[in-house]
Amino acid sequence: MNPAYIECSLEPVLRQAAAEFPAVVLTGPRQSGKMTLLLH
Repeated sequence: MNPAYIECSLEPVLRQAAAEFPAVVLTGPRQSGKMTLLLH
């Protein structure tokens, strides 16, 4: 993990959704950290 990464408050919600559903959609504006969140 990147030491400069700051944990997002959405992470637990995203983990729970990924555990309960076969597909999860994460949307947002460009360069808002979507890919970084998913990679962590």
